[in-house]
Amino acid sequence: MQLSPECQALSFGPGRTLAAEILCRTADERPQRRYNHFHPAAELVWFRSASSILHLATRTIDTGTGDLVYLPSMVPHDFEVSRGPVEFVLILFDPVHEQRLAPRLQSRLSSGPAIYRPDALTAKRMDMLADWLVTASSDGTDTGTAERLLDLILGLMVKGGATWSEGVPPAELGATDPLARLSKTIAMIHADPAKPLDLATAAAACHLSPAYFARLFKSRMGVPFTDYLQAHRLNLAARLVAATDLPIAQIAYRTGFGSPSHLSNRFAERFGVSPRVYRQSARNSPLFRARVVQSQPQASLSLE
Repeated sequence: MQLSPECQALSFGPGRTLAAEILCRTADERPQRRYNHFHPAAELVWFRSASSILHLATRTIDTGTGDLVYLPSMVPHDFEVSRGPVEFVLILFDPVHEQRLAPRLQSRLSSGPAIYRPDALTAKRMDMLADWLVTASSDGTDTGTAERLLDLILGLMVKGGATWSEGVPPAELGATDPLARLSKTIAMIHADPAKPLDLATAAAACHLSPAYFARLFKSRMGVPFTDYLQAHRLNLAARLVAATDLPIAQIAYRTGFGSPSHLSNRFAERFGVSPRVYRQSARNSPLFRARVVQSQPQASLSLE
């Protein structure tokens, strides 16, 4: 599977909230080149047979067979998979699923990326659930089953104690990995998506010139800075449209768009439908019917 910089080879439209696939590589196939990327969806990777290094902005972590890796939406990352046969299950899902979990479990996931290394018995259960999820998600008529299986996988991961390995300390990475230099700007985008942020301000946060920052961001992220910023804002807007009753105008201002019409135009380009049509389509999903929340001041953050 050839993946784009945003890695959207697995995708889902309004009312569909997850996709899953088993990816394999034989022993005689050459490893793909490293590519830094991100997903508008959250990601789970269940390693059935592989050894890899996960590269993040401020650390690297060894991962391999029997590990379940969780990566939140829009977090830049890079898997460096070793030579030899590889098999893993890739699951992309809208983070609205995390709201289905108990508040204590939600808070564990909201703390950021994590790695779960289950015991042998739990690993067998995880493997079985992953197989069932791939089958259920491939059948577009059985979304309810797929959603429940994802709930079980997330529940096992969080209750079982998903944690970070220490990896390489940020101080060691900062001087050598260009992505670490971009981490402050990416953190700014995620912390306050409504805040105006131009190229000069983003570059200054990284202590770089605008021209060098623009080249570095494009080379490391695969997309220009402004495209990443807009993708994050649209991704957040789509969740708010689907899972809250907030007016479209309010969503536009909360996610950094200058007007409702600006959001609607960009939204239609990205998702193929207007925000109102997207909301109506999403409400036909059992997941969203069960999880529509009332308008709350913290909604724009709780859905990220």
